Amino acid sequence: MNKIIASFLSLSLLIVSCASPTLTATPNLTESPNLLQTPWEDRSIFKAGLVASEQHVLNEFKGASVYHLEFNIAEDIYHVTGTEEVRYTNNESVSLNEIQFRLFPNILGGEMQVTNLQVNGQSITPKY
Repeated sequence: MNKIIASFLSLSLLIVSCASPTLTATPNLTESPNLLQTPWEDRSIFKAGLVASEQHVLNEFKGASVYHLEFNIAEDIYHVTGTEEVRYTNNESVSLNEIQFRLFPNILGGEMQVTNLQVNGQSITPKY
């Protein structure tokens, strides 16, 4: 009797699994925006990351600092190349003599280089 019930249940599961629709992932073929070409003042690219009730706050960040990042991780997952553009807005009442960026790969024995650094349109040499 137990063999008949076990066989019936096994056959039922097999039939149900074969009859169920197969779900397949459909790749999103829409082109991602080129963030490095996005105007600095355009905050619309952040809208999708906010719940609808909070999307209005983007209008309050007109002078906020903006970071444009693009990077590629190599197949060995140890090598990363990329580009970062930063528009830093000083919201303090005093001028700044320096801005510090933390280059974490340098801490762990890796290496990160900063090139083409400009302040107010003038090229400067970074200090490591």
